[in-house]
Amino acid sequence: TSWPCTAYTALPARRLFAPPPALSRTVPKAQAGATMDSHEQIVGLKERLVAAVKTFKMVQERDGSVSVDFGVKGGELDGDTRAPRNLASAGAYYGVSEDLGKAADAVTGFINELAALNPTSFPTEHFNSAAGVECPLHGSWCLLFTTAADASFSANSTRGDAQASNYVDAVTGKITNVITFANLQDGSL
Repeated sequence: TSWPCTAYTALPARRLFAPPPALSRTVPKAQAGATMDSHEQIVGLKERLVAAVKTFKMVQERDGSVSVDFGVKGGELDGDTRAPRNLASAGAYYGVSEDLGKAADAVTGFINELAALNPTSFPTEHFNSAAGVECPLHGSWCLLFTTAADASFSANSTRGDAQASNYVDAVTGKITNVITFANLQDGSL
C-alpha cells in the first residue's frame, strides 16, 4: 500500500485509490453514479486501513519483523520463479507471531475492499505525456505496507532497516524507487 507522502487525511480521493503502476492494465471503475453513502463507505474504509497499518506496525514493533536478506537464501526472492517473495502467502508474518499474521491479514483485507470501490478507471491516464501532471500516479508515494520481500527492510537483517518510497514522474514516464536506510544503533549507516 503506497500513499502520497503528505498528510493522509488531506489527500484527494483520486490519489488514495490509485494502484501501483501497472501500465498495461485498466482497473475496474466503481459503479457510475456513486452516492454519498459509497463515498462515506470509502472514507471509512480508508480510515480503517490506515488504522490497520498502524496496528500492524505496533505489533511488528512488539513482536519483530520478518527478516529478509538478499536473494533466495535470504528470503527476498522465490526459489522457483526468482520473483520477489510474497511474505503474506509464504506465511512469513505468521512465522513471526500469530498477532502479526492476523494484523497483516487485516491490512490486506481492507486493501481488497478498497480496490473493489476504486473510482480510478485508468490510473495511468496521461502517463508519459506532456499532461503527465494530471496522471493520478504523478508525485511522491510513501510505502506504508507491502507483502513484497524485496521492498521489506528490518533492523534484524544484513540489509538493515529502511523506508521505501517511489517518485512517479508521469510527464517523463519514469518511476524512481527510493530506499532510505536508517542509521545503525552506533549512528552509522
